[in-house]
Amino acid sequence: MKDKIINLIFFCIAGALLIACSHENPLDKNALSLSGKFLYQSSRYAEKLLKSEFNNGSDYGRCVEGDSKYSDKYCQLVYEYIVEFARAQNGLYKDITVQDLLDANAYFQVKGYYDNQVYIGEKT
Repeated sequence: MKDKIINLIFFCIAGALLIACSHENPLDKNALSLSGKFLYQSSRYAEKLLKSEFNNGSDYGRCVEGDSKYSDKYCQLVYEYIVEFARAQNGLYKDITVQDLLDANAYFQVKGYYDNQVYIGEKT
């Protein structure tokens, strides 16, 4: 009986870990061009709420890259507002997390598309 209980606990823990580890980063899962556009639009949303001096969609990138001009507290708010924007849109990125936004591999994969959106946005 004791072995059965231990096995049951083991399988419950293993199942929980599998479910927890099955989250895919939406930045990786979707087309890079869409992810770049999403990051640009959501960063603009965050900047507007935070009354950023730039308001050009670049604060997310500056935060992820560790720009010393931005405090950790400010960047945390940028990330949280990006998540809020994603959930309000209820689209491809509705399940994005702050951890997804901080994923360096995902960021550097989408960076070129994101930078292009910031550049185009400054021209319009």
